Amino acid sequence: MQSSNKKSVKWGILGTGSVANQFAEGLTYVSGASLHAVAGRNYQNTIKFANKHKVKHSYQTIEELLDSSIDIVYIATPNHLHQQQCILALNKKVPVLCEKPLATNASAVREIMQAATDNSVFCMEAMWMRFIPAIQEIKKLIDDGAIGKPILMNASFGIAFDEAIKSKYEKGMGGGALLDLGIYPISLACYLFGYPERVKSEVINSPSGVDGTSALILRHQNNIASSIFTSISTYTDAAVTIMGERGVIEVNSPIYRPYAIKVKKFEKTRLSDANAPYTVKDTIKSTIKKSEILQAIAFKMMQCIATFSRLRGGDIIKFSGNGYNYEAEEVMECLAQGKLESSVMPLNASLEASKIIDKILLDSETCTNGKSSL
Repeated sequence: MQSSNKKSVKWGILGTGSVANQFAEGLTYVSGASLHAVAGRNYQNTIKFANKHKVKHSYQTIEELLDSSIDIVYIATPNHLHQQQCILALNKKVPVLCEKPLATNASAVREIMQAATDNSVFCMEAMWMRFIPAIQEIKKLIDDGAIGKPILMNASFGIAFDEAIKSKYEKGMGGGALLDLGIYPISLACYLFGYPERVKSEVINSPSGVDGTSALILRHQNNIASSIFTSISTYTDAAVTIMGERGVIEVNSPIYRPYAIKVKKFEKTRLSDANAPYTVKDTIKSTIKKSEILQAIAFKMMQCIATFSRLRGGDIIKFSGNGYNYEAEEVMECLAQGKLESSVMPLNASLEASKIIDKILLDSETCTNGKSSL
């Protein structure tokens, strides 16, 4: 199912990697979207990309791309190039949709924001997760009080990347788990609960010096907490659970593109329930506790049951395209209405997430240098 944007929008894509290919595919699901031009560092790859996606024009430089007759540029290049390329496009009055992270630190994000303001040009970080229908449904459920007052969000995102991938493991290229993967659960927590009042973290660096694995606790207003784990050294289930006073929302994996959610309602345990006499069920539990073998069997059974119950009975949220189409639709709608920012993913959201990551990395550096102790 395609959207119904009235005015045709000519897209230009900077970059020819995996994400650029996925975005190009996503555009085919958006009515009124035209992939007009592409540019990349390797011109042979650019030609292949253009042939694959039936792009009319291919260029060797960003300047040529920006000077062509595109209505907006989608930047899908390595992290460390985003700041310079965004500002160049904005100064040429070309609207920008830039892959996450918008930049590698908060100072660079501020410079991009200033360029967008100075030139009165639309700019948005491509945090496509926020526009996925399931995420929008979760936001509505929480705002409508479906699980009562939110208490805790538990989320993880980890992928075991090969150490030879420079863009993941080199500081100079904006590598590390937080900028590449952790930005997703951080952005989700901020979207659902607002920006945190306090951030606690533990960071384990990879041998190359970038943050390889991080465990975070974000404390939001109204005593809401987010527990986040991210890593480029191991895989996680990449799922999300949101716990409230009256229920739980379970979100299927992956966090950046979920398609199903499950809402479980419950009543609070009363004192009379807690002091109830032993039952047959309690006797079985007591017997299991006395046997290591029975404990191991019970643990495996509970793992299987938990996995099965998480997948069954959930609501499948209608989903079209490959997911990238939803952020493209948002951008085109904003351009049609003359907006300079998206209300779902405003530039301040990019800044706040970047400030959180900056703080975590600074705290980690301080501890590593021995300037902070327990």
